[in-house]
Amino acid sequence: MPFTLFTAMLFMLVGGIGNLIDCVTNNGLVTDFLNIGIGPVRTGIFNVTDMAVTCGAIAAVFLARDRQRRSM
Repeated sequence: MPFTLFTAMLFMLVGGIGNLIDCVTNNGLVTDFLNIGIGPVRTGIFNVTDMAVTCGAIAAVFLARDRQRRSM
């Protein structure tokens, strides 16, 4: 497994573990604390572990697609 794909999978794993720890220590709740925006355009409220899972998943999809394209 290439290092970049391993890193993407690691981001997903660490993000999931972070959310699990948050749930266990906060009576089933995950602490959300980021709200990003420019002017009136705002994002939803999310946390860093959500970002890790999402970025890892997106990176894994692109890396797997690139790997498949190279094998053709």
